[in-house]
Formats: sequence, C-alpha cells, structure tokens
Amino acid sequence: LVVSYPVTAIDEVHIYLLKAKIFLDHRMLDFDYTEISTNSYPVFWPLYLTLQFIFTAGDHDQIAKLSSALVFMSSLGLMKSLAIGLGFDRRTSWLVVGVFLIFFHYYAIFTALAENISVALMLAGTTCLIDWFKSKSKGSLYATVFILTGMCGVKYESLAVVGIFFLAAIFSENIKAGGLWQNIRSPLPLLMAALICPLWLFWLDLQGVHSYPAGTRGTFNPRDVFTTIGIIWGYFAHYRISLYILLLAIFFPLVIRNPRRWSPGERFLMFLTGGLLLYALINGLTWTMYFPDSDMRRYYPELLLRLAARAMPSAVLVWMSRTLLIGKLDK
Repeated sequence: LVVSYPVTAIDEVHIYLLKAKIFLDHRMLDFDYTEISTNSYPVFWPLYLTLQFIFTAGDHDQIAKLSSALVFMSSLGLMKSLAIGLGFDRRTSWLVVGVFLIFFHYYAIFTALAENISVALMLAGTTCLIDWFKSKSKGSLYATVFILTGMCGVKYESLAVVGIFFLAAIFSENIKAGGLWQNIRSPLPLLMAALICPLWLFWLDLQGVHSYPAGTRGTFNPRDVFTTIGIIWGYFAHYRISLYILLLAIFFPLVIRNPRRWSPGERFLMFLTGGLLLYALINGLTWTMYFPDSDMRRYYPELLLRLAARAMPSAVLVWMSRTLLIGKLDK
C-alpha cells in the first residue's frame, strides 16, 4: 500500500526526496539547489535514502517509500516488544499492535516523510530506557542516548522529545535516599543526544551554507493563543472521531480502577505521552510568530496531527496496560 501510494506530500518532494537525489547526483552534501528555509534541516533521513539509491542503482521515489514502509513495520515490532515488556502475553500483545494501528492511521504513514523514522527511533529509545529502569545497565542508557542522537539527526522537533525523555525519566522512579538530585543525575547523559543539532548548525555555518527559518513575522501577540485554541477546537469538532477517542482515553481509566501500583515503565509512558501532547499544542504558538492567520488555519491542523501522532504509541501502551493488566504483579 505504501509503495503504491503516489508521491504527493510537499515536504516529501521538495525536502527529503530532493535532497537525497541531489546528494546522490553530486556525491556530496550540496545545498545550492534547495530552499534556503530548509537547508538547516537535519539530513540523516535524506542521507539514508541516498544510501538506498546507491544500493539499488537508481533514484526511484518508490525505493524511498519502501524504506519508509519497512521502518514503520519495525515500529510495529517495537510496539509488540514493549507490550510484552509491560506484562502482556504474546497473544494479547497483538491486540496492542492492532489498537496502535487504529490510533496511528494517518496519511504520513504512506509517504517518505520523516515521521515514520522519527516514531520508530522514539520507540527504540523507549524500549532501551524502560530496560534501563529494570536493569540499571549503563549499556541500556547509552544505547538510548545513541538512538535519541539519531532521532535528533532526523528532525529538529526531536530536541523537545529528548527534553521530555529526560524529565519523564526523572519522575518515573520513586525519590530514594539519594533525593531528587539522584533521580536527576542518573538520566543526565540523555541530554548529550541534543548536541547533534547545534553541531550540525555549526558545521553548516563553517561551510557557508545559507539558511534561515521560514516565516514572515517575529513577534508574539497574546491573541495568538486564542487563535491556536480555536484552530485546535475546530479540528476536533470537524473530526469527531478524534474527540471521541480523547474522551474515551480520559474516561475509561477513571471507570476501571486498577489496584496494581504503577511501574516505572508505565509512569515513564504516561509522562512521555503528556509531554508530547503538550508540545504539539504549544508548537502552534511558535508558528503564530512566523505565519499569518490564514496559513495557520491551513497548515497547523495537519502539523498538529503529525506531532500528536508521536504521542500515540506511548498513549496506547500505558492506556491498555492500566485498563487490561488489572491486579497482575509487576515483571
């Protein structure tokens, strides 16, 4: 389905596929033929696509689509592994994967955009970090750092995800004898992953690559808050299924009381979900500083869907864990 889906997304064409083909044709990181507003974007995903083009001796768009589809399939495998790690058996873990597919079903799955690789890397980082909660192995922690570094090399929004990972890790474990500082110090290496973005910008500056953020405005107006809220509410009102899912996710855990204590992994997934959804909403306020209201109403609902979709894997996992694994002992 993904491979047969036409290449129609604007960013898919003029950012990721265009850069990958230019890198292939010129055998170097060449930014002379791309938009200045996108030159600063991290290039891990276009470079990966360039590698696929080299292996297949051609720059066919469907190769990029196939790579994106395979990455999404890896996300399904990671969801199943995370479900088993939370306590589901192998059969019911497939139920988690099925619910995830329902929540996560949106158009970016069928494109060569960077959304699939971002979600897959986030799930891989979540897997390693939850393993670190259980084993306290430095290997698991540094594997998380390595994976999050790759995620930051795909999209700038991943900087916020790294910060959310760090804060969620702090409050996922009980405050022990070492106090709050011990909880802060242990996951501190996670922040190293964010260094890839300033280093990338520094390298671009050394190479004399011209780049600037797209936009026409640079000031914040308090009324923009109401503009953003209106856009979000209008989106939920138009797509009522989204509102129903949101209400169900809030109401269901309130009805079913689970006496089992929250595991560190469940707490981490809860804080991760809340942080990612909050970031998706706040991101609109940043957009209001650069884009007129007409562009906000046209593009922000789609951006909101892309950003909120990153919270769906952790939301599904923690929601189903707290509503289905009732009274079971922590593993």
